[in-house]
Amino acid sequence: MISSAREWQSLLAARRDLKDSDDSNIVASGRAWLDDDSEMPAALPATTLPPAQPVYVLRGHGAAIHTLLFFRSNTRLLTGDAEGWIVIWSVAIRRPTAVWRAHEASILGAQIWGNDKLIT
Repeated sequence: MISSAREWQSLLAARRDLKDSDDSNIVASGRAWLDDDSEMPAALPATTLPPAQPVYVLRGHGAAIHTLLFFRSNTRLLTGDAEGWIVIWSVAIRRPTAVWRAHEASILGAQIWGNDKLIT
């Protein structure tokens, strides 16, 4: 933390020296600086926008969802949960088209392989 005006001036001078330097190997960390030589505030002010609201909530899992994947040109959504259940959703009608327990433990990831294979 800067405790005096002398420290502040010293840091500003060091920053100007780095800015004018031809040495591209210098790495700096710890502070963010604005173009007008002032230090960036520790926290940015909160926006006045209200929080985003969901358009629709898909309900089909009894445990926390650990993975999701859009596929078939974004017409299907796959979700996998902490209890090993997979749900494939139709995005158009917002309903499950397939549900099964793929594993005894959590589903940590999923990928489509080819046109008709699913890897979890």
